[in-house]
Amino acid sequence: MNLNLTVHSVTALGPSCVDPAWLCWIETHPGLAGWVQALGVLATIIIAILSPMWSEYLVERRLKRTAAIKAANAASRAAGSAEAFVQGADGWGEDPAFDRAFPRQAFESALADLRSAETNLPHLGLVGPALARFSMAFVGFVDLTQQMPDARRAGKLPEFVEFMRRRCADLANQHRAIVRALGFEAE
Repeated sequence: MNLNLTVHSVTALGPSCVDPAWLCWIETHPGLAGWVQALGVLATIIIAILSPMWSEYLVERRLKRTAAIKAANAASRAAGSAEAFVQGADGWGEDPAFDRAFPRQAFESALADLRSAETNLPHLGLVGPALARFSMAFVGFVDLTQQMPDARRAGKLPEFVEFMRRRCADLANQHRAIVRALGFEAE
């Protein structure tokens, strides 16, 4: 009988009472274990609900950032090609190969970049409409470049070049506004 009392007294004291005091306190309150389990289950459920939401938020944030970078690059490339075209205006009429080739090569790739960036307009928030307006203005600029040979034949090339410079300056202003609104530094 003495042997049974010894084993019983060791379990009553609890072999884990060597652990920190708060664990011993939990073990001496038998109903508390159920509450701790309930709180653990509740925390697990909350984490299981919030984890996919957080993951989705991070994916959306990454999509927005990627769309912003793509839009800024597309606008920069388009504005740069318009500026290069206008700066080359001094050579208009002297090199027919330049007159024919430049708009197709530089503008087509810039237009492709803008169209690609426009597919992400929903991710751009308030900047989306500004990018759409910039894209439309750039398409108008590209269309006007096709009138350059007619202006040269009519003897109005200087006026046409000045008009194109103003359009290019408008594009540059829109470009800077878009880049700033996206949170990047305008060049």
